[in-house]
Amino acid sequence: MERNLGAEGVVVDRAAVADLLTFSRLVSAPLLAWLVANRHVDMAVGLVGLAWCTDYFDGRFARAAARDTRLKRWDLRADSWVAVGLGLGLGFGGYVSWWTVAPVAAVVFVGSLVSHNPSVVMMGTGYLLGVFLWSATIHGTLRWLPAFYLTVALIASWRRFFGVVLPVWVRGLRLMARGERRRDSHLVLDEWLD
Repeated sequence: MERNLGAEGVVVDRAAVADLLTFSRLVSAPLLAWLVANRHVDMAVGLVGLAWCTDYFDGRFARAAARDTRLKRWDLRADSWVAVGLGLGLGFGGYVSWWTVAPVAAVVFVGSLVSHNPSVVMMGTGYLLGVFLWSATIHGTLRWLPAFYLTVALIASWRRFFGVVLPVWVRGLRLMARGERRRDSHLVLDEWLD
């Protein structure tokens, strides 16, 4: 088990910290749905920003641990479930028509559980996050905050986006177009790179 001494000699298990951050995103999904449905869009935007930070740092801690984390296979699911929670909250809150979010939320949720190809899950997650950011910009009082979060996220993770996310998405689309399925593959983006 990879443990490192932190400040003042405290032992830090980096893999456990990464798992805790991933788990926090998983449990934030229902809270996000409730916040948005009850018209607390600004609080939801703040929680989404916190969720994006946990996504950024769980990857850093997991890579620094030099071993697999227990929730490694749940990282993309956590991201997609956050988006599903936001989509459902938008539908329940009356921000958008159910027909614009419910089918996509269902595909993302089920796809995150059964699909071995992350492309559909990634497209649906992006769509739901985009609809949320658009709605939060229109209906929230902190209209600048979604654009700020998006800018910070792009600056902080542009290398990962172009080096991992985009290539995995394109590869998944190619496999779907050919009707192929990767055997023994999971929704772990790094494992989709050759």
